[in-house]
Amino acid sequence: MNLLQEDVQLMVETGLEAYRRDFTAYAEVCFREFGDRVLYWTTVNEANIFVVGGYDIGIIPPQRFMGPLVFGDYPDIMKKNVGTRLPAFTKIESEQVKGSFDFIGANHYITIYTKDKSSSLKMDTRDFNADMAVELIRQRTWKNATLSDPGRVKYIQSFIGSLLDAMRNGSNARGYFYWSFMDLFELLDGYESCYGLYYVDLNDKDLKRYPKLSAHWYSNFLKGQSMNLNGATEVQKMIDSTLSQSHSSQ
Repeated sequence: MNLLQEDVQLMVETGLEAYRRDFTAYAEVCFREFGDRVLYWTTVNEANIFVVGGYDIGIIPPQRFMGPLVFGDYPDIMKKNVGTRLPAFTKIESEQVKGSFDFIGANHYITIYTKDKSSSLKMDTRDFNADMAVELIRQRTWKNATLSDPGRVKYIQSFIGSLLDAMRNGSNARGYFYWSFMDLFELLDGYESCYGLYYVDLNDKDLKRYPKLSAHWYSNFLKGQSMNLNGATEVQKMIDSTLSQSHSSQ
């Protein structure tokens, strides 16, 4: 369960100390009410969005997040640029925050290819992307709401396989979670991004859900049953049969 999702404006309005007290009380309620069912907690979701949203897109205040968690203090260059506006850590606070994270999660939606764009460094005014001197090449393909999604199956299979290779090579990876269980409301795209394992029929008054091919594959994977793409035909027949029965009952 995630506890914080970009509630920066509340911190600005209430002040740091009041926000700290309120967040502590809120976290204690979550632990008390859901602690018997939730095994893993994340404090901040998509921490990189805080940085990109602040310095590039401009939708949230600029900030940093990893420096204090790793070193117990902000980088010297940040102290120089921000000055007295930057909160200062006491020696005790610095010791408490240093190394206080249990793990770092990598939130991976898409793979982005890059190519050289050194010419951007000659610009007088540069943004986050121009500073990297690269051109980002990306294609969003998750808006396909079909129940037959072998591309997603291949992606999940490849991702888990690569994670396993990394662990065999010494990576201290501890877990993998698929996002998301079903098609849902995305903050920037509404209901257009259909990247769930279950399709949700928004035209149905009960918002009926249908398992996609990827849901069947992932279920079999979690059960320890091998199912490659070549054997997915039978699963696809199951999906077609489910849909046929559903439509006939209507």
